[in-house]
Amino acid sequence: MKQVDVIRKKQIQNTFARGVSVLVGGTASAQLLLVLVSPLLTRLYTPDDFGVLAVYASILSITTVFGCLRYEIAIPLPKTDIAAMNIMALCAIILIFLTVIMTVTAVFWGEWLLDALNISRLLPFVWLIPLGFFLTGSYSILNKWAIRKKKYKDVAMTKLHQSFSMLLIQTVFFKFGAAVLLFGQAVGQGFGFIRLVRIVDIVYLVKKIQLKRIKKLAVRYKNFPLFSTWTGIFNAVGGQLPPLIFAALFSSNVAGLYALAHRVVSMPASIIGQAVANVFLSSAPQARREGNLDQLLFKVVLTLAMLAFPAGMFMVINAEVLFSLVFGDNWRVAGVYAAILVPMLLMGFVTAPVTTLCAVLDKQFAGTIFQFTMMSVRIVSIGLGVYISDPVLALLAFSVSSSACYLAFLLWLTTVSGGSSVRMVVILCQAAMVSVLVLVSVDGFNYFYMIRGGSALIDVFISSMAMLVAYGVNYKVWKSYVKT
Repeated sequence: MKQVDVIRKKQIQNTFARGVSVLVGGTASAQLLLVLVSPLLTRLYTPDDFGVLAVYASILSITTVFGCLRYEIAIPLPKTDIAAMNIMALCAIILIFLTVIMTVTAVFWGEWLLDALNISRLLPFVWLIPLGFFLTGSYSILNKWAIRKKKYKDVAMTKLHQSFSMLLIQTVFFKFGAAVLLFGQAVGQGFGFIRLVRIVDIVYLVKKIQLKRIKKLAVRYKNFPLFSTWTGIFNAVGGQLPPLIFAALFSSNVAGLYALAHRVVSMPASIIGQAVANVFLSSAPQARREGNLDQLLFKVVLTLAMLAFPAGMFMVINAEVLFSLVFGDNWRVAGVYAAILVPMLLMGFVTAPVTTLCAVLDKQFAGTIFQFTMMSVRIVSIGLGVYISDPVLALLAFSVSSSACYLAFLLWLTTVSGGSSVRMVVILCQAAMVSVLVLVSVDGFNYFYMIRGGSALIDVFISSMAMLVAYGVNYKVWKSYVKT
């Protein structure tokens, strides 16, 4: 029996690992496609066009958090498919009801809301907001059903289909301007919905729906709308705030520059971070039972920091030049924004994957408080820059304050997991100092010996070599730490 249990355990672990790798692979491929086509899109569209898209995407990101009141998260949880199907029906009812409210709001108050956001160019396409809301919510429902049924390849393929269809429309019909960016985004969601709806037996689903069962399940999983919705809203508002504020109080041009900067710099971190978060969540409970949760936390944070800091310093030094070369001279300022965002994204990259400790340690409420605090601090920070009428200062305050929040939360997680916060600070400083010393010294050498007077590509190449040196040193430090 013990051998059978061991085999079953290994099968579960292998299934989990394969599922994670397929999902991450699909997401990474879709994101890579976006990166490869971005240099073309930035030459077909202006920063102002991207600003309109950024506002549209931010509105959807915030509103779709409560599209199903987070009940869709419960779809994979019940033991029976019948219960899961009734949760899907509950989600569909909520989504349709809220879509009607969104449509009425767009029709009667859309002009006022868009004027307040200083984005009147979106007014002729305001109908895309409720449409995008419905398609995104529908996709989320079907996505969770597909995950329940372990249709990982289908989910991964939807990511590729969404990106491909969106980019195809945006590149072919670019002469229509920002409207095509918005329409392509909506069509991408539609393609994802169409692919996943095929794996659901609609007739069987309708037959198994019972209003009494729906009510019972709504009560059973009431914590999702009561708590998860607020956590999601705080997180979405905190993350999507800059494009909305920049468009409303500066211009859609500034919002577009920010959107590209954030997309390029955060994309690799989001892909790797998602994979690490899944693996960490699967390993942390056992580490807690064995009494070495703090050691696991230290190793994960050190690995992420050693991986991220050299690339982060490279971007701080070269982002302005790289954005100008890759995306066109109109986007040079986006490189400045990207460099400013690096500290926040580095700390987020190191901290976000291990925030799953809140679930492991039954500290979900603390996670909600963290998201609320982060959102509040970000609002105040951006407000400071807006008060001085300087988007660069607003972004700098946003980045620094967010970094401080991430650091504080990481130190708190270290303490509640039984580790030393001082040791965590030492680990972070150790990882950062190597990158700072190597890259800054090489960049200073370039400056004083007039190498900067030559080609910008030479500067980038030399910094790249310095980054590789920093990675080599970091690897030796990491290897010696892991052995201990």
